[in-house]
Amino acid sequence: MVDLQKLAREKQLIQLRMSVSLDVQRILKHTLGIAHDTLLTVDEVLDELQKHLKNQRNEALRQRELLCCKQEGETFSDFYVRLKDLAEEVDLCSGDPVTCAEAQLKMILLMGVKNEELVQHLISMHADASLQEMVTCCRSFEATKDAASAIHSSPSQLCAVSSYKRKQCPAKDVTCNSCHKMGHLTKVCRSGKLDYSKGPASHPKYKNCRCVSADSKTPHPVCILLTYS
Repeated sequence: MVDLQKLAREKQLIQLRMSVSLDVQRILKHTLGIAHDTLLTVDEVLDELQKHLKNQRNEALRQRELLCCKQEGETFSDFYVRLKDLAEEVDLCSGDPVTCAEAQLKMILLMGVKNEELVQHLISMHADASLQEMVTCCRSFEATKDAASAIHSSPSQLCAVSSYKRKQCPAKDVTCNSCHKMGHLTKVCRSGKLDYSKGPASHPKYKNCRCVSADSKTPHPVCILLTYS
């Protein structure tokens, strides 16, 4: 239906009928009495079809569904799309088609959003704030909240990983043979290793140690720790 407005009225009607389903064609012909050679324009035909579809549902029920529209487990964008879809099926008011309808949608939006903090933000806005300004406020609030949640969740995740690694450490209950501290293996001890070949003084823990041989046949020295009172 490209450049439809440039076509003659008869050709526009032909294009319209080719674009709708057989059920809609039957409604136009048998229910609305709009024949193929009607003198109506395409816009007038669409208006008659829209009125017919609206009348298929009770107006009071449609208004009730719109007024009771609440945000339930969905993002604000999804909620607003659903709200707009319902609003298109209802005659919001008999006054100005722009300002009156917008005022009603603003009130329905205020009553429908779920987050109480967001409600306070909307209430604090200027009374002359437009519907689009309220929508922008809601989207910005939701985006900021999601970003904050992502930032706050990161430290807890890192702590959980760190705690898991500590639990998996094979040396967490092992006592080092070099410095006698718990939590690491002797081969990675930073306090230095005891080297008997260089004498006990090579290790700070045994600086007062004296080595004597048990007998001439003893291949390894014996360390005696002297404690001064």
